[in-house]
Amino acid sequence: MSPFASGPDTGTTNLVPPPPAPNPMPPASTHLNDHHQTCVTGGQGDGGMSPISPGPQATHLPPPGLTRPSTTTSSNSSGSPLAPAFVDHIANIFAIGDADRDLRQLLHVFMQIGLGLLRADLATRIFMVALLLCILREVRQFGAVLNNLQLFMEDLRHQWDSNFTCNSEQRAIIRIMANDMMFNPNRVAFTELHFDVISELEKNEDDFRFKNVFKNPARHAVVRALTKEIASSVRNGFRENVRDSVIGPKAMTLQDHVVHMTSRFKRGGIIPASELSLVTARLAILRRFALENPHVLNRAEPVAVDEPEDHSDGHDESEDPVPSPAQTRSASTSKRKRASTVTAPKKGEHFWAQVQDFFSARHASWTRRWDSPQWQAYIKQTLEMDYQRFKPAPVINAYMSDPNIDIESVPATAGASATGPGQFQVGSLASLVASMGGVPGPVDVNHQWSG
Repeated sequence: MSPFASGPDTGTTNLVPPPPAPNPMPPASTHLNDHHQTCVTGGQGDGGMSPISPGPQATHLPPPGLTRPSTTTSSNSSGSPLAPAFVDHIANIFAIGDADRDLRQLLHVFMQIGLGLLRADLATRIFMVALLLCILREVRQFGAVLNNLQLFMEDLRHQWDSNFTCNSEQRAIIRIMANDMMFNPNRVAFTELHFDVISELEKNEDDFRFKNVFKNPARHAVVRALTKEIASSVRNGFRENVRDSVIGPKAMTLQDHVVHMTSRFKRGGIIPASELSLVTARLAILRRFALENPHVLNRAEPVAVDEPEDHSDGHDESEDPVPSPAQTRSASTSKRKRASTVTAPKKGEHFWAQVQDFFSARHASWTRRWDSPQWQAYIKQTLEMDYQRFKPAPVINAYMSDPNIDIESVPATAGASATGPGQFQVGSLASLVASMGGVPGPVDVNHQWSG
């Protein structure tokens, strides 16, 4: 069989082979295998060979996940970018105006970066970025407010430090501690009272609510000055109570003086039984020193507080407001004038300085132990002198005299025979009532008394 196809029916043989048939393109929606199967069919005429033509194509599905992307062009392709007006519209929705021009410009820059994305994807990303920029704007505003608040608090702190004063509770705590330490029977260093009060406050700053004070030098100085003034006022009040207990119309016995000073100065107003004798001895020594040195009784310490110094009536000025340093300086020329009976002594010549010198001299020669023979002899002598000078007034009971009664008029059977002090027989009391015309026997609770 000839390898050439026969030509038209002309009776001659075509010696030139025909051109190969073009390979038809597969549809866009089908995928061809790498190897095609072709079939040869018979030609026209007498056993001629027909040109090679493709046979029926077999469609093969790709494996999962290996599908080739479609080559069709989508309507949301990157060929048509978003308009700048869209970005401005999104910025207006989130109120990103002229005040936030940098944020609006950032949106436009982001749109230029995402030109290779699909329009829907780019629009979504621009919306999310606008939301984040809106949050960033709020953070900026909050940061500005916080910065202004910090500046305000700093200015307020400076103003507070320059005008810091203790409140009424802190002032009351200082005075209560000073009173209690002044009453301590073992205290003989009277002029150092304020140092001990400050030390106790620093140890218990959390309990006494002074935590905001001692960590600031300016406030510490204010509290230290106030404590010194209150301690001086407490010493003057203690001196006046000692003076009035031995001189003047308010003079009293040592026992009464102990009770009065305990209620006035002792914290809680109760003395432990173990301290009663020592408290009595020290108050007796102070009373004796006042009588032996009357020239120093009216030598008060300089006090720079606007409050009365006479605390003998038990008045407590713990709730009086404390003037600020500025007010104290401005009012320094208008301080209350002292009474004519009180003189301003020189340094070291006031009453408590003299008392402290007395105890220092006695400690140097008699030791610091109260149970030493010298101190015991001195205390015994002081107690005897105090008792002789301030004897307790006899207590007269106006009802101790017997009333005028006629014992003979009482029948013998009606007498109340005593069985002991304050005890009487019940039967004798009933007989006494019967003898006086009372109702003998049981008493009728429903009896109607005539008017």
